[in-house]
Amino acid sequence: MTTARTPDVPPLAGLCSFDEARRTALSVEECVAWMKRHHYVLKRLHGIFTARLTAEPLYELKTAFSHHAYLCAEHVNAYRKRVSELREPPLGLEAVPHPALKLACDEVLAAPTTAALLVGLYEVLVPALIESLDRYVATTNLLADAPSVRVARFCRLEMEDIRRFGEQAIAAILTEDDRGELAEWVAYLKAAIAAAGEHGWILADAGLRAHDADRQFGQLQFASRALLPIFARYRPDATVGDVGPFECQNLFAPLCRHQG
Repeated sequence: MTTARTPDVPPLAGLCSFDEARRTALSVEECVAWMKRHHYVLKRLHGIFTARLTAEPLYELKTAFSHHAYLCAEHVNAYRKRVSELREPPLGLEAVPHPALKLACDEVLAAPTTAALLVGLYEVLVPALIESLDRYVATTNLLADAPSVRVARFCRLEMEDIRRFGEQAIAAILTEDDRGELAEWVAYLKAAIAAAGEHGWILADAGLRAHDADRQFGQLQFASRALLPIFARYRPDATVGDVGPFECQNLFAPLCRHQG
């Protein structure tokens, strides 16, 4: 008697292998916490692109900022919907996940030049988000958490498009002098992201721990120092600590200049 051979069709609708379906690294609570960080960074990216659009003198960057803000808004909505499927209201999406992560976004928002803005967006924040999305997909249960994986994979696809545009724009605009001037600030941003400390945001070479964030990243650094002379025209007694994100956002417009 001949036994019929079972066709070698991929199991589990092709979502993953049986071994991957046995992953237990993340609880539902941990998945939600991680996705809230993605939601927060996407929301902040949307805010930065929108806030810096009108002051940017280069038309090609204006159109890019507008499109990238739209893409980020779409993914903010997707993550809000997914979190709402896993949690009862209130969802807690308005909370800041970590002060150091907020600080990194505030720094990029207040970047005093176009060169600094491009580097902060396209070489720090967007790549950090892409790395976290990759880690999420590599860690979560691909079967039980398939809807979240779908959201992350789609987001990663468009964030990579944004990163690729940024790479080309930076190559066209930045000079070697810009690189030298921004090196310390870029290291500071990456250290702040690393200090956020959990859920895929750690950069292995940063050498910082999450609980150091409040002590080491208590205020704007690069942007505050750059804008202090302007702020001091209105408040002669001002110090770096007086120039926060709100003050920077209202003062950066005259300093936005592309290199060319």
